[in-house]
Amino acid sequence: MEIQALFVLDADTDVSAVVDAAAGLDDIGYDDADTADGAVDHATNATDELDDSVAVLSVFRDQVALEDAAGVAQLELAVAYASYNSADSIAEAAVIPQAPGIDAAVPLAGEGAPWISEFAVVEFAAATGRSTDAARHYLGEALELAYRLPKTWAA
Repeated sequence: MEIQALFVLDADTDVSAVVDAAAGLDDIGYDDADTADGAVDHATNATDELDDSVAVLSVFRDQVALEDAAGVAQLELAVAYASYNSADSIAEAAVIPQAPGIDAAVPLAGEGAPWISEFAVVEFAAATGRSTDAARHYLGEALELAYRLPKTWAA
């Protein structure tokens, strides 16, 4: 069986939990799916093959580890996206909004975090299936972690 996943990880990322979770899925015969409906069908078939509640909890724990690793990767990608679209990346005249339709830098996090292109927030929202407000909040939280809470970010 082949499990394919897209994770963008840096050299410091511990991927052992992801590897262990993938191995756990392989052990129970979980097959990858191309659609969400297929994924539900495969998960249902996989649970039919589990012998006891300990096995179910083990697979569930592995799924949570995969979800956590994906969440960390998403936060790292959000910070990288924001850094590519910081105020330095837009025209200097656009830092202060002067007219409708002109890109402007907006603060999404507290002092010390970069200001981000307002158009980049909208693009992030569209690409991730979030509302503009939800995208602004998500990017702001990611920037808070990375720039204002470095010890938490490092953990």
